[in-house]
Amino acid sequence: NKGEYFFDTKVDINKNEFLIDIFNYKKKEKIKSTISLKGIYKKNKKIKFNSILYVENNNKFLVKNLILSKNFKVINLDLLDFSFVNSNKIKNQIILSKINNDYQLQGNSFDATKMIDLMFSENNNNGLSNILENFNTNLKVNIDKVFLDSEYSVKSLEGKISLVKSEIDKLNIIANFNNDKKLTITINNKDNEKITTFYSDFARPFVKKYKFIKGFEDGALDFNSIKKENITSSVLRIYDFKLQELPALTKLLTLASLQGIADLLSGEGIRFNDFE
Repeated sequence: NKGEYFFDTKVDINKNEFLIDIFNYKKKEKIKSTISLKGIYKKNKKIKFNSILYVENNNKFLVKNLILSKNFKVINLDLLDFSFVNSNKIKNQIILSKINNDYQLQGNSFDATKMIDLMFSENNNNGLSNILENFNTNLKVNIDKVFLDSEYSVKSLEGKISLVKSEIDKLNIIANFNNDKKLTITINNKDNEKITTFYSDFARPFVKKYKFIKGFEDGALDFNSIKKENITSSVLRIYDFKLQELPALTKLLTLASLQGIADLLSGEGIRFNDFE
């Protein structure tokens, strides 16, 4: 109608696999599922999805009032309601809802393994501006349990995020490990400087992401970064930890310490007070 295409369709996906990579969700072959799409397509302009609903057994992904630019960036989004078990056999239940011009993200559980892997990836160039079109909003977060990987999780993750022109202007997130150790993340933009801090009383879930580090135990992690005019200066400190599988450099360091030699011979690993 006058260059606009109205669609309302339902597609069965049975023989094919179906992958949502960022959530580590994968439907296997020969499992029945359906995807329902309803909206308007304006040629060479934008696409509006009034609703997108994907259902596979008890897994559900619902999206409402999603508007994409001609470059497929998100202009508007009213609701995400996801309930699914992913490939890690973790139950995910999260709801992102728009309230006036702001958003609220809440849920019982969420597996953030894939997102954390992307953060630690050498090829991570995926900023929010690549998927959001000129977003200026505030996001309030409250999730009961967040999985960092298949082994570790945090509870009572909550905080606030402010976006200006699709980039994070301010962020303040706090969560607790099961042993009551804390995790905090902050981002602040001030005087053309972007200051990022990341502190965890429990370092192992993040250090283990680096494959060249083996046998890491204990420790707290403190990261600080300042970015100005596309130049970044960062400091990473790890306190009070042990390494059990030791590279050549660490073995050499043990020669400077009789206690280090004793630790190495006992098989307990080398203890470090501070690494910067």
